[in-house]
Amino acid sequence: MQESAKRCQAWISEQRRPMRDHYEVCPFRSLASSFAKEKDEILFHAGDTLAGGYSLTSGLVALERASPQGKLVIFKILYPGAFFPLSNILSDGVCTTTARALSDVRFCFITIDRLRQSMERDNRISLSLLKMSAMEMLDNENALFGVSGVPLQERVLSLLCAVGLQVGRRDRTGDLDFTLPFSWADLAALSGTGPEVLSRLLRRLKNAGRLDFQRRQIRIPADELLEASGT
Repeated sequence: MQESAKRCQAWISEQRRPMRDHYEVCPFRSLASSFAKEKDEILFHAGDTLAGGYSLTSGLVALERASPQGKLVIFKILYPGAFFPLSNILSDGVCTTTARALSDVRFCFITIDRLRQSMERDNRISLSLLKMSAMEMLDNENALFGVSGVPLQERVLSLLCAVGLQVGRRDRTGDLDFTLPFSWADLAALSGTGPEVLSRLLRRLKNAGRLDFQRRQIRIPADELLEASGT
């Protein structure tokens, strides 16, 4: 579903810093179209020929791959500001993952032909995309290091806070209420653990008053959100 053109809010995100080093405004602004997808709609499937680049302006997108059992599992969540799939744009143009909207999302889309033409005309765009790809790889490396270097309960809480702030609402006291937009098994995989361990950990966190949940309905106290944000 196409929308009226709007200024891309992703431009102010940290992910877009390499482009802001070269441009005052987004170089794709006149080339991209704005779209919206509803929760659970697919943006592209693994194996598809890449149609273009996606700049996420609001909502959450899951990148999924098939497990050895043939089931799609989430291996990464994209937040507003993500420009994807960068590795496929810079390689052979074939999607290696499936991208699914975890919530209602808005994004800017630039066709692969326009994107490649702009890269040929202006080497600053190519350089910016390479730097953004390097940042993405570093983030992935840091995430892998974090799995072994950060206590599991803090990883789980941090992930829940990040997701909840995108899909939930805060009440008058500052507490955050939201429905987890994916399964507990996906949360376990994203946190680097198994479902049984996650279940025990969630019960401990609930007993300690650090969160509350009924099925996939979750409430996180304001104090935990402040701690997660480092403020």
